Amino acid sequence: MLGEDVGPSETWICTATPDDGDDLGTPASTAVTTEDCTSVVLDGSGDGILVGNTEDLLGITNAFSISAWVWIPSTTTVSTHPIFTAEHTTSSTLARNSGYAMQVLGGSLALFVGTGQESTDTYPDPNWYSPSAVPTDQWTHLSVTRDASTVRLYVDGALVLEDTTANNADLSYDGSDYEHTRYAIGRSFPNGLSNVELSLDGQVAQVGVWSRALSTSEIAALASTSFDATLSDLVGYWPLNDGTSATATDGSGFGNDGAFEGDTAPIADCP
Repeated sequence: MLGEDVGPSETWICTATPDDGDDLGTPASTAVTTEDCTSVVLDGSGDGILVGNTEDLLGITNAFSISAWVWIPSTTTVSTHPIFTAEHTTSSTLARNSGYAMQVLGGSLALFVGTGQESTDTYPDPNWYSPSAVPTDQWTHLSVTRDASTVRLYVDGALVLEDTTANNADLSYDGSDYEHTRYAIGRSFPNGLSNVELSLDGQVAQVGVWSRALSTSEIAALASTSFDATLSDLVGYWPLNDGTSATATDGSGFGNDGAFEGDTAPIADCP
């Protein structure tokens, strides 16, 4: 039997008699129990997970990190795949919108930030894209970090873009025509000028958000080992391994649980 033949939460018991030249050896046995191995699948239309809204997640004012595992099929006809979206204010005056989002857009990993303080009527501004395409038909670890001076994008733990010239102003949460706070996994929100909502086409798992810029070594560890929920300043963590539940439990301890929308569903597959 191979390890891949053992399903989630199943126990594999192996018993063997030592080969000592006779049949009188004492059998030895061991048992291995697999952990739940699920993620969430979305079909690219009307799906997503609306995430709870508490002061802990709202507390991001400048620095942050976002990390997630994603699987995007090569057959997708969707060009924009939202992974995590945070919208704090929305206005018909684009320069007054504030929020941030990690997406796969046109094949590239993308980070969008709207500070609500732009001098020109653009949103979001600025934004960053990875120079190469995100792999398809496989699990890929994606992450972005931002602080007051630097933006970094990572694919499978490797730094693919660094911008040290960015003017990373604080995110402004006031002065908007319509002030509110919304967070989502696998979907975007319409801004003040558009009612368009976009959804990821693929799978997503182990989404984490921090209120600081993680180091390069911390990102590399997240991509190569299991999720480390002990990293400081974690404000949200959604393993998306809740089985058949339509709730995305927040493993950070802050209670920012999420609710499934549309055809969002758990699937027995994970990184």
